[in-house]
Amino acid sequence: MNNEAPIITLNDVTKIFRTGEIETHALSRIDLDIYAGDFLSISGPSGCGKSTLLSILGLLDVPTTGQYLINNKPTESLSLDQRAELRCDSIGFVFQAFNLIGDLSVFENVDLPLQYQQHLDKKARKEKVENALEKVGMSHRSRHFPGQLSGGQQQRVAVARALVCEPSLLLADEPTGNLDSKNGEAVMELLQSLNKQGTTICMVTHDSRYANLSHRDIRLFDGKLVDEKIAVHPMAAEA
Repeated sequence: MNNEAPIITLNDVTKIFRTGEIETHALSRIDLDIYAGDFLSISGPSGCGKSTLLSILGLLDVPTTGQYLINNKPTESLSLDQRAELRCDSIGFVFQAFNLIGDLSVFENVDLPLQYQQHLDKKARKEKVENALEKVGMSHRSRHFPGQLSGGQQQRVAVARALVCEPSLLLADEPTGNLDSKNGEAVMELLQSLNKQGTTICMVTHDSRYANLSHRDIRLFDGKLVDEKIAVHPMAAEA
């Protein structure tokens, strides 16, 4: 039982998509707490609501009903600008397709999110980018371009970009989906290492091998949370 307050709380969250007279219930009455230091995976069959849930957690979408709180503060009344600012400051994203910009160097790709933080000068931004690249083992590739990197290396750069603003929560949407098994395992080892260093991670995956590496695995089916498996927290195991 975790005695600390959760950094993320979903209370009775439902998401309904309407097309004409047709209603699609993507999520149904989801209750979920995410705590600092968690490594949470969201698994389940295609169409079960995994990506919808991740979009809501990332403030890219809003619940139809229910409440989403970050650090015990409700998000439903936030303006679009406030949501964007909160995303920039508190949430990092890693996508299946990497989403790197091909004509920017590795350094410039990782630096992109910092350009929205106007309080940082050039020296501070440079230091943050270098620290993020060092965390993912890509410092030696900072001047290369995405097309000069393997898929696994590109995903490492994408993880660095997600970490550069030091977010409270890292959201990963099928981070191994475009990788072969060797590179997929390497990216998972990286995420495990970051989690052991204190990064809170929420990952969508269809691969049970990777879901089993998290210390909490919630399973969705038809938009409902039907199961949760809890393993020993890797940080607790080392204590």
